[in-house]
Amino acid sequence: MSVPVKNKRVAKDAPNLLNTRKGSTKAKAKTPRQKHEVQISTIFFPSDFSPHSKQLLHFVAALCEKLQARLVLFHAYKVAIVDEYMPATMVDTMMAEGEAAALKKLRALLPKDAYPDLDVSYSVKMGFTAECISDAALEAGADLIVMGTNGCDSLEDRVFGTVSWNTIKHTSIPVLTLPEGIKDVPFQKIIFPFECTAKDLDIIQFCIKLAEIFHSTIYLIHFLLEGAVINKTILDKINTRFHKEISEERLQIHILADKNITGGISKFAERVSADTVVMVTHNRGLMATLFHMSTTRKMVLYNNTPLLAFKAE
Repeated sequence: MSVPVKNKRVAKDAPNLLNTRKGSTKAKAKTPRQKHEVQISTIFFPSDFSPHSKQLLHFVAALCEKLQARLVLFHAYKVAIVDEYMPATMVDTMMAEGEAAALKKLRALLPKDAYPDLDVSYSVKMGFTAECISDAALEAGADLIVMGTNGCDSLEDRVFGTVSWNTIKHTSIPVLTLPEGIKDVPFQKIIFPFECTAKDLDIIQFCIKLAEIFHSTIYLIHFLLEGAVINKTILDKINTRFHKEISEERLQIHILADKNITGGISKFAERVSADTVVMVTHNRGLMATLFHMSTTRKMVLYNNTPLLAFKAE
């Protein structure tokens, strides 16, 4: 089944690949739509106590209330061990004091009586921030991690990544990053640059879950690079599984021709006034990280639009 004509939006210089089948135009029988439940029952919010983090906290609390989700507030702390010969009892005391101080500060950030109907829990962990966030979110059974990001500030950030980027790399849980200056996300216009892989179907379903709650429009965009061939099997599956959303134009498919994918995403986001970009990230080695920055990483480091990142399996 091809994408309905009224939903096809193809760039001028992109070939029409959505309906290449010749011969009979007889429509196939529609496949019954299956139910694919997506549950967002626990949201994990790591805070570094920065002004941006404090601003985002109220958005996260409101999001939890809207989704009827549990909120886990988290902080990764460090203890300065100045002497490797320090007695073990003293080290233990310092670690215990550091944990207690971090937990006290975290509880003060959002007292339970601030949102009486919200299920809030608090968690702290000592260690490297990104790894701690990933481990603690997994232990908490989180369905979504929400965190602020201040972009790429240094060469070190570019080479080794920011906390938000390293969290995305380490965790298998979807991560929503909000750049500095963003206080909330209305989820009205969501862009997903899909890759025409099987993973896309689950991510689209996740987006539709949000769209049902926030009455959003989802734009699926696919960049057709020179010499590339679109995976029509996946495209047909999208059209079949999400036929209702497509027919109601709550889910739109766009095929674009742009050699600069990051720039193309930004231009499309500006054109439709998107408030959220959904991306898939892939594991890359150190050399690839140094010399070939991924599209998702560029979006995390340099983009000013909230980004919802998924790890490719």
